[in-house]
Amino acid sequence: MLLQVKLFSVICGPGNSAKNYDDLGENIAEDKCCRAHDNCDDHLLAGQELNCKCDKELKDCLKQVNTKLSNSIGNIYFSVQQTCYKLEYPVVGCEDPKSKKQYTSHRRSRRHLHELFNRVLRKISYKIELHSQLFASHSKPINRPCLHYKVDTTAPKKWQFLDMPPFNDDKQYQVFQFDDDQPSNASATLH
Repeated sequence: MLLQVKLFSVICGPGNSAKNYDDLGENIAEDKCCRAHDNCDDHLLAGQELNCKCDKELKDCLKQVNTKLSNSIGNIYFSVQQTCYKLEYPVVGCEDPKSKKQYTSHRRSRRHLHELFNRVLRKISYKIELHSQLFASHSKPINRPCLHYKVDTTAPKKWQFLDMPPFNDDKQYQVFQFDDDQPSNASATLH
């Protein structure tokens, strides 16, 4: 006998067991948030990155519901889906707001850097310490999102992938701006 575990709700979580658009199950509020997110039409490919405004709407909705389930869904989703895309001035670097440390001007996704780093470590295992130091000095840390981007406001805006803030860390990352409703400020950090 196959044991099926219901992880989240009818719509939220892996797969969508809703019979139709109006099938919301027992967790109506959570399912409404996820249904709106699933139906966001501003995405690259199914299951891929969404426009930052779609993820912002999901985060706001789940936080407004504010149940144990909605908070779990938010924490898991924003831990797994760590980037979104938006039209923004070209990113030229990242600054850690706590240490004011500057990171590379060539921004790459965390996943790409993590894969690259792991390949290097597998091929040259005896130089782990050296490669770790090189990696750390030329990029932002893998385990922290960049939420204080340095941008070139003299260049035209372009579509690019950006790191999303963790679900439950609003105070530390309140400067991150998911959507394009407000322009970036004059200090050339992405809000």
